[in-house]
Amino acid sequence: MTEISYPTPPDIVAGTIPAATVDREGELKSLARMLGFDRIFFVNQIHSGIVLHCENSRIGQDGDAAVCRETGTLLGVFTADCVPVLVYGNGFIGFIHAGWRGFRENIFTHFFSSVPENPEALHAIIGPAICGDCYEIGPETAEFFQPPELSRKSDGSFHLNLPALAHHTLLTTGFLPENIFLSDECTHSGPMQLHSHRKDGTPLRNISFIGVKNGYISQDQR
Repeated sequence: MTEISYPTPPDIVAGTIPAATVDREGELKSLARMLGFDRIFFVNQIHSGIVLHCENSRIGQDGDAAVCRETGTLLGVFTADCVPVLVYGNGFIGFIHAGWRGFRENIFTHFFSSVPENPEALHAIIGPAICGDCYEIGPETAEFFQPPELSRKSDGSFHLNLPALAHHTLLTTGFLPENIFLSDECTHSGPMQLHSHRKDGTPLRNISFIGVKNGYISQDQR
């Protein structure tokens, strides 16, 4: 099975795998059992600016980001070209799902407004997404974005680099560059053969996941 793992402290489990079925809840539950987690949490992603807190939200509720302060819960975000961002810090974990609509709806701003932690103390993992060379957008979408993440090719087409846009957004939020891990795997053309809706219209998704096994993340684990 293809699996991408990320550098994290010992109590944090984080990675990305391609799902084998369209049953998102079943896939995440199976993954949680394999990794030793008691509970799962995911949202019904609608390309919005909605942030949920897993302690007082139901599984599968509409939203595009989540914050969790519970141990033993595995969070999952499902993508097939959009960018998944996994975040952890002092006392919480979370995720952000963002395509161009999510950026337009300011999902990052809403997420970081919902947690009191200083961004300089946080860590983020930008998981695999479609790269700027492969992600063509229309002129009506391009008007929402600026270079260098937005580029125009010699044939006049517009392209948007979602991972670079996520990285830039985290830096402007206050993240330290050394606290951001950026995957270089493209879902559309990368060698790992991850799911890509743009490539073949697949209903399958990649699962990017994060969980805390034994305790909250403390400042001395930075």
